[in-house]
Amino acid sequence: MDEIPTGWNAFTETSRQSAVLKFLNGLGYQRSAKQFSVDHKKGLIKKDDRGLFTRRACHQYAKKFLTSGSDTESNPEGFEARKLKAQAEKYERENEEGRFKFGVLKGRYIPRQEMYLHLAGRAAVLDAGLEQTIRAKGGEWIALVSGDATKISDLVEAVLAEWKTLINNYANSDDMEVLFTGEVVADED
Repeated sequence: MDEIPTGWNAFTETSRQSAVLKFLNGLGYQRSAKQFSVDHKKGLIKKDDRGLFTRRACHQYAKKFLTSGSDTESNPEGFEARKLKAQAEKYERENEEGRFKFGVLKGRYIPRQEMYLHLAGRAAVLDAGLEQTIRAKGGEWIALVSGDATKISDLVEAVLAEWKTLINNYANSDDMEVLFTGEVVADED
């Protein structure tokens, strides 16, 4: 048999639906008098042979068919709280979206396609710069080591110094102008 929680010890057997309903409401179960009467007529809660609602019958009814302050039908306050919470979340999302749009207008964000084009332009500048540097300084580097394989560390240091200069230019936020030629392919997103 189920044990009846201690709050139920105060229940007094009664024949009156209103007394049972008042007790259940006092324990936090929400039910209207009309709904309780319908439940009684359906046989969800029954009187015993003496014509009384017993503690055990009321406890089983509450346990099986009632919720303590959460369902919409029996607890309009719970519904209102969920409705207000949903409304607050909606306003928060709208506020966040508004902040983002304002940031876009103020230039705090860069559209994705523009960023990709910007990075592609910087990469093209880096690639062209590296190729041009190798062609222009190749003779200088060979002269630096006099064709001597033992001086390879000097060659490596000179090439790395040029590479670091190019990388610093790539990472610099200064504007660059890059001309892309060729077909424009539509994005399939």
